Formats: sequence, C-alpha cells, structure tokens
Amino acid sequence: MKYIFTFVGLLATLFAYGQSDSTSILTDSLEKRVGSTQGSKKIKILLRLSTLYHSTNPTKSLKYGQEAVNLSQRVKARPEMARALSNIGYVYTLQGNYISALAYYLRALDILQKENPALVQTELAKTLDRLAQVYYQKGYYEQALKYQLKALKIQEKSADQAGIASSFDHIGSIYKAQKMFVEALEYYNMSLKINRTTQSNVAISQNLGNIGEVYFLQKKYKEALDFYKRAFELISHENHYKTNEANLLEHIGKVYQQQGEYNNALAYFKKSLGIRQMLQNKDGISANLSDIAEIYLATEKYTQAIQYAQQSLLLANELKSRIRVKNASHALAEAYAAQKDFEQAYRFQKLYNRANDSLYNESKLKQIAELQAYYDLNKKEEEKKDLLQEKKVLQRKANDNTVILNNKQLTIYALGFVILLALATLFVLYNRARFRKNLTDELEQKVNDRTAYLKKLADELTRANHELDTFLYKASHDLKGPLSSLEGLCHVGLLEQDERKGMYFNMQREVLNRMQLLLFRIVEIGDIRSHQPETTETIKLKKHLKSVVRSMRRVEGYKNTSFSVDVNEDLVIITDGEMLDIALDNIVKNAVQHANSYYGNDSPHIRLVYVDLGDYHQIKIIDNGSGMPLEISERIFEMFFRGTDNFKGFGLGLYKAKIAISKLGGEISLLKAEKGETIFSITIPQYKVTQESPIINGAIHPKKHHYIKLR
Repeated sequence: MKYIFTFVGLLATLFAYGQSDSTSILTDSLEKRVGSTQGSKKIKILLRLSTLYHSTNPTKSLKYGQEAVNLSQRVKARPEMARALSNIGYVYTLQGNYISALAYYLRALDILQKENPALVQTELAKTLDRLAQVYYQKGYYEQALKYQLKALKIQEKSADQAGIASSFDHIGSIYKAQKMFVEALEYYNMSLKINRTTQSNVAISQNLGNIGEVYFLQKKYKEALDFYKRAFELISHENHYKTNEANLLEHIGKVYQQQGEYNNALAYFKKSLGIRQMLQNKDGISANLSDIAEIYLATEKYTQAIQYAQQSLLLANELKSRIRVKNASHALAEAYAAQKDFEQAYRFQKLYNRANDSLYNESKLKQIAELQAYYDLNKKEEEKKDLLQEKKVLQRKANDNTVILNNKQLTIYALGFVILLALATLFVLYNRARFRKNLTDELEQKVNDRTAYLKKLADELTRANHELDTFLYKASHDLKGPLSSLEGLCHVGLLEQDERKGMYFNMQREVLNRMQLLLFRIVEIGDIRSHQPETTETIKLKKHLKSVVRSMRRVEGYKNTSFSVDVNEDLVIITDGEMLDIALDNIVKNAVQHANSYYGNDSPHIRLVYVDLGDYHQIKIIDNGSGMPLEISERIFEMFFRGTDNFKGFGLGLYKAKIAISKLGGEISLLKAEKGETIFSITIPQYKVTQESPIINGAIHPKKHHYIKLR
C-alpha cells in the first residue's frame, strides 16, 4: 500500500509539472524583464505577473500587484492603478479574506468611476462583478445583486456576450442561495443559451452543474443526476479542469447516495478520490475518504468504514480542518458503536462534540469580527464622503470670495475718486461677514453639541445591546458543551442491554432535551434581537393566517378548537414575514392553550380578524378561554414569566412575539382578558409598492419596485 501511494504521488507530481510548464516559462521570462523596464511597460509586466500568480503563488501575486500600485501612483496611471488594486482584491477573495478584498475593490471602483467610461468599461464591469461575488459569499444578497446588475448593464452596452453570460450565472446563484429556485433556473438557462452560441464548454459545464445543484437542493435527484453527468462529459477530456471534474464526480456520488444506490455512489467517490490524489488536494482527499466511509457504514461494512474514516481523520488533523475532523469522527463513532466497541465509540463521540463546538464558536467569533470590520469600513467611507463635501463647500466659498475681491479691486482702480466710499462699503461688508461667521460658528457649536449628545446615547444603547447579546451567547454556549457531552454519554449508555439503566438514561435524556430546548429558545431570542428586518415580502394575509392555524396541529387542545379567519381573500400586505410568523405563532399557540381551559357553554373557538387602521395593519386574535387576572395580564410580555404552573413552557413565547413585532416598528398589546373573551392586538406599519411593474411569484424585481412607508 505504501508503494502504491508513492507511485500515485509521483504521477501527480509529473502531471503538475506538465500542466504548469508553459506558465512557468512565461513567468520566468517576465520576471527577468521586469527589472530592465520602466514606466508603463513595467506596469504592464507587473500586472501580468500578478494575474498569472493568482492561484499558484498568492504571495508573489500580492507582491507584484502592490508594486504595480506604487508605480502607477508615481506616474499617475490611474486606470492601471485600479486594475492592480482589483488584482490584489481578487487574491484576497481566493484566500477567503473578504474584508481586505472588499477594501481593495472599493478603492479600484472609486478610481474607475472618475475615469472616461468608454476607456475603462471592461475593467469597471470586472470590478463590479468581483464586488458582487464578495457580497454573495458573505450572504449580503441585496448588495450582491445591486453590483451584479451594474456590471450586467455595462456588459450589455458593450455587447460583451461572455460577460453577460457570467453575470446571468452569478445572478442565478444569488437567487439559488435564497431558495428562489424558479428565478435561479431562469437565469442559469439564459446564461446557458449564450454560452452555447459561443461554444464555451467550460462555461456550459458550469451552467449545467449549477442547474444540477438546484435540482439536488429540491431533492429532484433524477434531474440533478442528468445535469451533473452532462456537465461532467463536457470537461472530462479537459486536462486543465481536473478540479472541476473531481467536484462533479463527488456530486454525482452524493446523488446516488441519496437514492440508496451505494455501489454507484462508491464508484464515483473513488473516481473523485483518484483525481484529487493525483492533484495532491488533501482537503478534497479527506472529504472523499469520509464519503466512502459513510457508504461502507450504510452498507454495514464497519471494518472498511473505520479504515477510510481513520485515513480521513489523519489528513484532517494534518490540515487542522475542524469540519473534516467532525465528519470523520462522527463516522468512526457510529462504526464502533455498531461493532459494540463502546469505549472507542465514546472516544470519537467526544472528539466529534469538541470539533462541532469549536466550529460553532469559531463561526460566531468570525461573524462578530467581520461585522465590526464592515461597520468600520462603511464608517470610513461615510467620513470620506463628508470630507469631500466639506472640501467642495470650502472651495466654493473660496471662489466666491475671490470674485468679490477682484470686483472690489477693479472698482478701486476705476473709481479712485470714490475711495472713501469704497472703504466705507468694505467696512460694512466686513462687519456683516463677521456677524455671519459668528452666527454660523454658534449654530455649528450647537449642532456639534447635540450630535455628541446623541452619539453618546447611541453608544450607550449599542453597548447595552451588545452586552445583552454577549450574555445570551456566552450563557448558551457555556452550557451547550457539557449538555452535548452528557447527551453523547446517554446515547452510548442506551446501547447497553440493561433495561433498568436504560430507563434512567431515558429519563436523563428527557431532562437534557428540555435544557437544550431552553438554550435553543434563548439563542432564538438573540437572533430575533439582532435581526435586520427586510419589509419587502408580499404576503397574502388570509392564506398566511390559515397556514399559522395549520401549524398548531401538534399543540395540545387543537383538535377541540374551531378557528375562523375574518380577512379579505385578496388582501396583500408587505412586511418581514419571518418576524410576523414568530409573533403570530406564539400568540395563537397561547390562545389554543387558554381557549381549552375555559369556554363557558360554547366549544373552544379562536377568531383571527383584520382591521385597516389607515397607516397601520391590525390583526386581532380573539379566544373564548379563561382570561387572566389583572396582576398577571400586566406581566405577560416579560421574559420567563408564566401566569400559571398548569402549562408547560419557559415563559418566552409572548416575550419573543413582542420583540419580533418591535423589529417591524409595530406594537403588540392585550386589549381584553376576561373569562370567555381574551383579545390580543398586533399593529404593524403599512407599506405600498409603486406600480412600475407587477409582482411575480411573490418576489419583487430588483430594478423596478420601490417601497414607501405610509405615514
């Protein structure tokens, strides 16, 4: 086995040298020439070297890119400087350093937008496209779509078919990430149509692979398999795209795995593994080894599963990849448990828990750091704009003063005999200017004082919110690790054949599940508090309310309760559906529980009523339950408050509903709480859409719709 791996490694080395030979000759030639050239010729060579080293040697790419920036700045070659900045940003994008990439792209964009559009349109479109990809990778889909559409507009104007096809493909990916699969397929197919006319097999393969991924996400495995295989056929003979070939083979294997065709899945995973071993792609090799271990685990071949999972774990530890450690240790824990080797199963279960917790902690810290960096970057951009605006105002004042002085001098030279009158006039103007300056200074001081006071209040509020969010996160995270370990121990304990011990382990797991549910609810509250509402979703209210009612089926008392929804069939509102769902779900669930506790001579009944208040929507939830005393009704929206011990729960439902509605700028209140009639009210602002184009499939077209809040 050792000699086989050595032979495969030798083949991979020879293949790599064969692929990179021509590029290496070109880079060596350019590096010899760069020292003997000057000016614009040297800038072109530096830019070429920076581009050639993008993927193979990022350190050299950054070095040559920065040299091109410095030289372009000295010779005032602004378009070349923008291109160099964009190149540096692209290297950071490939490394996953999106904050640095964004900073360089914005600098490049600022330069290009001040140049003649006809001379820099290709580079401008490329920079906008790269900006869109950074925002896409970070999940800021609105910003990504905005920049991608700007790039598309330039490409359409210059009839750049390859660029248009690429933009369509990227827009499709933005929609796919938001699970808007119909729109995603529409843009992928438009890109595919253009690429077929240009006969670009690599681009066509990318389109087909993306379409296959849409079908895979929709669990349409037959269609996904067809598109993956067609994509694979197009590049299977292209030596320069072996990485794409390995990825497609892995995708095909995953489809077969989902369909339960384990022999086919195993064959494709091993083909992908062979290519990645040839390319010496250790991360990909670790992923394939885990895939193969999962297949053997599913087919109950536990010895082979352990063998491949251990190889994957060795590579994962070498790469320090937590996600690979997590996948491999999970497979090992399951395999050893199936062989009843509970000591090893417990050992790898603990390793899995540590890797999983580490991933969670790392992603949270990274998210906080990135958000802070985005905030700092946007703050600097705003300060820059303010300084430029202030500079323009001062320049305009200086120009005005220059004109006044010139006119006065001409008047003095032409009308010397009225010099005394001119001096008197100058004195009056001087006093007026001084008066205006004093008045302006006084107003500016008042504005600055008020701004400083408001900033202090905003900082205190931000700090308080941050401390609360940090407390929620730390509290949940510090408890999550021990609970996960206890749950893993219960899982292993339940595998033993002792009925009495099994009963105790089951009881312990029920308690752990309730504690984990409480942690989940606390994290939910933190997510709601940090949620940035997007009041752009169109909702058919009656259909939406009926959906909420249907979601109550598992709530105790649902079967005994009748519902009515008094809403116009065609009524459409615009709001953030996620926040509205949270509020309605918790209030209606509360109504179901209380309607079944008391309903007089009638059966339990809940009514949902809509009222148009002009600038606000009002939704009333009315039940004929037991109501509540005044001392309880005054505290029902408090965190962890439970009106009675007869109901299970943590006392967080109505609190979550309150903060969700506050995110929408609305209010939630208890209008009435008597026996036989309890009324909750939700009011949220009304928005309208300007009628520039219709609403399609519940989605707003990014180019033509605007939202206006009614006052």
